[in-house]
Amino acid sequence: MNSFFDTIEELSRSRKIRDGKLEDAIYEILEKAALAINAQRVNAWLYNADYSQIHCIGNYDLEKHKLVSQSDLPRVAMPKYFKLFESEKLIATHDALNNPKTAELLEIYLKPNHIESLMDIPMRIEGEIIGVVCFENTKEQHKWTEDEKKFGLVITQMVSLAVETHERTKVKMQLEQLLEEQRVLLQEVHHRVKNNLTIVSSLLNLQSEKAKDKFHQDLFQEVRSRINSIATVHQLLYQSKSYSSVNFKKYLHELLQNLSETFSNQAKGITLVPKINDVELPVSIAIPLSLIVNELVTNSYKHAFKATGTGTIEIELSENEKMVELIVKDSGPGFTPQSTKKSSVGLEILDALIEQINATLAYNNTNGSTYKITFRNSL
Repeated sequence: MNSFFDTIEELSRSRKIRDGKLEDAIYEILEKAALAINAQRVNAWLYNADYSQIHCIGNYDLEKHKLVSQSDLPRVAMPKYFKLFESEKLIATHDALNNPKTAELLEIYLKPNHIESLMDIPMRIEGEIIGVVCFENTKEQHKWTEDEKKFGLVITQMVSLAVETHERTKVKMQLEQLLEEQRVLLQEVHHRVKNNLTIVSSLLNLQSEKAKDKFHQDLFQEVRSRINSIATVHQLLYQSKSYSSVNFKKYLHELLQNLSETFSNQAKGITLVPKINDVELPVSIAIPLSLIVNELVTNSYKHAFKATGTGTIEIELSENEKMVELIVKDSGPGFTPQSTKKSSVGLEILDALIEQINATLAYNNTNGSTYKITFRNSL
């Protein structure tokens, strides 16, 4: 009895069972079970996918001290035998060759393997029978004690656990593989989108060289700036481990750097002052918001400092209890939006983008232009 307890305790600490290494776990369980119960053969079987056969996943031979091969068996040849498992916890007989319960096994299994006594226990996962664990004596008949039956039930549960853990590990690995494939695919998608947008931006740049006046050159520059702001989001997405959200702090720093370089010639006296906290935003918000920032900062560069040529543009980003606040303000003279909207495509775009992310906009023209945009983060 102590040998049974010791074996169960040792197996309960097995890393092979917990790690889902089925072959190693089955070998360890069957070997230790055979030694503890002194059965010449201990084997484990699983039904195949359509339940037409039962496949041996391990057959430990105590005399040979190793696993030996065992052919699969057709379930159709043993209908009554397997039917018993639906009503009985186990089938134990000391005289397997003459017991009516095991008569169907006589010619196809018992005689070929010289089995005198057996104890077969159905293996279940969530109540469903998935296979059988068999304890077999070949040298002489053996009457199975209650302690041996209890031990056999525990061993069968351990085999079942090893099988279940292995299946879960296999499914986990398959899911991880699928996720990795999806990650690579999404990375490639964002990479191609970014490259295509860059090509479009380059084509616009070539086309702008044919513009005959500054007005049309500025139009091309505005469109390129908007395209580049979207391209930067996709660039961050394919460079990051997340493909559904963007660290908008990192994005803003890149966007502001690009805008600063774009307006470097005509805005040498203008200083960008970023006050940006870490805010993670979904792509569905990040792209419209990137265009909003692009429009507001571009407008400040182009219109706020015509008189002085110097000033500051402040960009603030913060989040508090899922509410995100973006503030863009400049030290220019300010303007009246109502009087400008009819002639400003940029402001029309701004209104559409703010509506797209369900944000609210507050504008103040005291001591310059201040835009405060507030919305809920859906992450």
